[in-house]
Amino acid sequence: MPAPARQIVYVDTNVVIEAIDTGCWKALLNQFDIRTVAEVRRETQAGHRRIKSYVVVDKDLFDEKVKVFE
Repeated sequence: MPAPARQIVYVDTNVVIEAIDTGCWKALLNQFDIRTVAEVRRETQAGHRRIKSYVVVDKDLFDEKVKVFE
């Protein structure tokens, strides 16, 4: 019997950054089928990493776990 389909959750950049900042991003990736658009992927990799409050999004993990629509 096939595994049940996971619930689909669409996210924007704010959701990704807040989930990482609060420590629940990996749990979301493991629990849900996360989807977004290409602009969100670009936005998560943009920014000034020198700013103290900058939240780093692991590009490899994002690309592996999030389905991105072009």
